[in-house]
Amino acid sequence: MTASELNILKTMYQKNSVMTMKEISSKSAFEIAYTYMLCKSLEKKDYIGFFTHSSCKITAKGKDLVCKELDKNKVLK
Repeated sequence: MTASELNILKTMYQKNSVMTMKEISSKSAFEIAYTYMLCKSLEKKDYIGFFTHSSCKITAKGKDLVCKELDKNKVLK
């Protein structure tokens, strides 16, 4: 899991609904093409699911990963 992929997941976790590539790109501060590439990678790992070519939503597996990361960061602080 790259830091960029985790950034995308955290963005999607906060919204917790279907998001477009444009919206994810804007909120995560990545170019749309890079955002799409990251999202396709996350889809292969079953962390997000696509509804259309340009919209997707975080899965339960993705939410679980983000929660674990957030808990880990709380312990480190």
